Amino acid sequence: MTYCPGLAKDDVVGHKLTHGVTEFSAGLVYAYQSGALNESFSDIFGESMDILNDAENEPDSRWKVGEGVPGFPNGLRNMSDPGQFGDPDSCSSENYWCDSGDSGGVHINSGVPNKAFVLMVDGGTFGGVTVNPVGMHRALAVQYRALSRYLTEYSNFTDNYEALAAACNDLVGTRVRNPDPETGGALSVTILQRHCTQIRNAANAVAMTQDVCTDVDPGPAGPYCSGGGNWRSIFLEKNDGTTAKLTPSINTELFPVRFKRVTGFTFSGAKAWRINNPLTDCSGEDATSDAYLTTRLINLSNTTRPILRFVHDFFTEGAYDGGIVEVQVNDSWVKVQAADFFLNGYNGEIDAQSTAPIANPASPEAFTGYRSPGNFPDLKYSESRADLSTYAATDTDKVIRVRFRSVADYCNGTNIGWYIDDVEVYDCLVPMLALVANKD
Repeated sequence: MTYCPGLAKDDVVGHKLTHGVTEFSAGLVYAYQSGALNESFSDIFGESMDILNDAENEPDSRWKVGEGVPGFPNGLRNMSDPGQFGDPDSCSSENYWCDSGDSGGVHINSGVPNKAFVLMVDGGTFGGVTVNPVGMHRALAVQYRALSRYLTEYSNFTDNYEALAAACNDLVGTRVRNPDPETGGALSVTILQRHCTQIRNAANAVAMTQDVCTDVDPGPAGPYCSGGGNWRSIFLEKNDGTTAKLTPSINTELFPVRFKRVTGFTFSGAKAWRINNPLTDCSGEDATSDAYLTTRLINLSNTTRPILRFVHDFFTEGAYDGGIVEVQVNDSWVKVQAADFFLNGYNGEIDAQSTAPIANPASPEAFTGYRSPGNFPDLKYSESRADLSTYAATDTDKVIRVRFRSVADYCNGTNIGWYIDDVEVYDCLVPMLALVANKD
């Protein structure tokens, strides 16, 4: 491991080493609540190492992560008071992060389980719940067992709540080892059932199982046209025929991941399109990719208001991997802009530092991260719609193609990706009364 000058602090090193432990135990995906748990376990074990040894004990540093790092004299996070850095200390906090940035708030929302751990160790009254301290040794033993025996790749905060309870029950009557590196690992204290009650109290104090981000769920589809007007279908693909009307392709110079028709998670019928966002080791092969799913030619001649609709859901590395929609206009591919969507458009932005081929500070919007953070990690199809009128007006022969473009950066996928099912282009017809009124 290589650390820049001044960064090899004991809690930082312990934090990074714990990421390795997590990778080879629960394997928590680095996104949204699973990623926040990933970060929290690293804070928990890294800061505990800092507290337990005699080195680098700066004044007023207990529960501060990274204190003394150059440029951050007060640290990077405060596990006892996450709000010091704008992080949430509870799932009910107004600081709880729902956006796709920070990979869905992995560093930010880690404040919730961090605060729970502090309450387990030190006790206190928080969120209307009084917690009696169980001490560092017992709390660490329970946390480690929850991580290594119960949690899996997509575990969320509710899963962690149950894992902590199960891990503590497993250890009732067990004498746990002293983790202090300077006094050795001699057997120290026993975990009793009353300690498990306090573990659960701490999780309750931070509202660990409370629903979050319910106000950012996709909106309902509603009528095809505003006011319930008439419409006609121009192109429709439900992905159930033997001959697909959508064609997958890739940039062959990059990582070879492509759209495929799959079963098991569909909106209608037996098949849908999916492109995987594979888990990749950042020390391994470059997984930067650029893949496309393209319609056949679509004639928009004599259309009034052509609309693209499609149903989909996705889980990618937020702000670094994602997808956009493009239209072929006069032989050039142009991005369907965020303003063209009037139902469930792009939900986030691709970071300018991403190596993903669509990273563009002038137009960063994309489908990225997770569409419905409150439902994590379950996918659920929702419909998106975009007005293609400006593209139809610009194209010389009024014949276009539409393509879904999925990109990924160097590493850190989610192993889920982007699912797309029913794809349709239809025309909203102007009512005859409106035509007469315009003529008059």
